[in-house]
Amino acid sequence: MAELRILPKPLVRRPNTIDNLEYLREFGQTMESTRENVALLNGVRGFAAAYMTKNVNIEWSFGSNVRKLPFDAPFGVEPKGARVDPSGHIVFDEAGLWSCTAITRARKTDYSGNDGVVLYLSVRRPDGSIYDELQDDKQLGNKSGSLILTAPFLVPEPGYQLHALVWSGKWRWFDGGTRFSRLFAVKHDNRPTNPGQETVPDESN
Repeated sequence: MAELRILPKPLVRRPNTIDNLEYLREFGQTMESTRENVALLNGVRGFAAAYMTKNVNIEWSFGSNVRKLPFDAPFGVEPKGARVDPSGHIVFDEAGLWSCTAITRARKTDYSGNDGVVLYLSVRRPDGSIYDELQDDKQLGNKSGSLILTAPFLVPEPGYQLHALVWSGKWRWFDGGTRFSRLFAVKHDNRPTNPGQETVPDESN
């Protein structure tokens, strides 16, 4: 008669606390990776764009020869993380690193005066004061010319604004419309870190 043999049950190793923590950590990393992939599918982290619905003239600057360019109409896809203010600028609803660009066209003029034209790209605090600003200087004389300035800016908190302004030594028109004007901002990162030095010393021998 065949012998009946009873085999012992196989040992099942139960994961200890360390194994459970490692599993949860890996699961969390997987979920974070999934969220990042979904964010990529949804497009960029933030975006807003505008154009000018009217042309402006330096003559009506009340003596300062400076005009804020009225970028008052949305352009392109629905904004995300920022918005176009009807008074003529972009408002940041999120802090972070943003690439910003302003474009306009200076018309030729017959007026006399300084040959210079300056385009300012300015990040303003909620109260309108300057937080960070760059400028591009050109010597157009009486000729026409396109003005383009682009730069990254660190926006420290929501509510800050992006303005574009122009100065001209001669009275002249600056053209709007989608053919000649744009103001836009594209967000790259949420962290407003490493602002750098505003001014630096001259090099020495």
